[in-house]
Amino acid sequence: MHIPSLNYAQSLEDGKTAGTKILDAFRNPGFLFVENIPSYDSAQLLKWTRWFFTDLSKEEREKLQPNPYRGYMPAQSGKSSYKEIFEIGAFENPHNHPKEVNLERPLEDTNLWPENCDDFKEFCASFHKQMSSVGANLLKWLNGSVAKDHDWVDLFQPNSLSTLRFIYYPQRPEDDALLLSSKDGQRPLHCSEHSDGGFITLLSTFHYSGLQIKTDEDKWEDVELEGREGLVVNIGEMMVRLCAANGETKVKATKHRVADLGTDRFSVPFFFEPKWSAAFDGKPYGELVLDHMKAFVEYDKLHQVIAARDSK
Repeated sequence: MHIPSLNYAQSLEDGKTAGTKILDAFRNPGFLFVENIPSYDSAQLLKWTRWFFTDLSKEEREKLQPNPYRGYMPAQSGKSSYKEIFEIGAFENPHNHPKEVNLERPLEDTNLWPENCDDFKEFCASFHKQMSSVGANLLKWLNGSVAKDHDWVDLFQPNSLSTLRFIYYPQRPEDDALLLSSKDGQRPLHCSEHSDGGFITLLSTFHYSGLQIKTDEDKWEDVELEGREGLVVNIGEMMVRLCAANGETKVKATKHRVADLGTDRFSVPFFFEPKWSAAFDGKPYGELVLDHMKAFVEYDKLHQVIAARDSK
């Protein structure tokens, strides 16, 4: 499947046209390819992604297991999603709490870093800021096409919960039970069928194939990415709800999955999310995210924090 594209640099000069293109793409197929992004450097991003997952030792990575939300999560055999993750939140959030878990706002967790990694930390700070800017512009242009009388950007500022996630998809061990049961034809799945729960996802794929979209005909199609430099963008269920609340009911959070290529694979999604206190359905957005996170097997420590909150 060849998904529609948006020239980001040109859109900076014509946000109205950009908003129309974004809305059309999110109606069908629900995905968009954003290209010609000034200063976006996928080669540097891939270099640092490989550095974290292949140059750092397993022992060094495991020192960064989340507290309870940010940090490193190892791959879990026997689960439908098989991947290693390293997550980073906003750098400027004053609510971050490096020494203890805040039961009231556990998603505003401190970032964890390997030792002696100032260059990596500097790169991550810069890339998080760049993706936040791209996400804010896409949101602003879509906002202009759907709800001109409401400013959505205020929901995201300041101190958003936006997350930068580095992902490594290793091959499953041969004795993993799901190697046989979690398949697309003859290919195992790295990540099972799902739709995103949040707002806007900006994905760096490094030209790896494997990403598949579910069509209206209930068929799976590979997303064509070879030779395309930019970001794969899709929306989540909360963005669908926000559009519906403003009269636009046709956008969709398209179901997708990742097929195992039989080799190592990397990707880096950026989840552009509102601030904790942004109100949806009479609840802070952060509380809605906590409910959604209960379904994710990789967040064991976060599940423990949620249980501690619920027991109070």
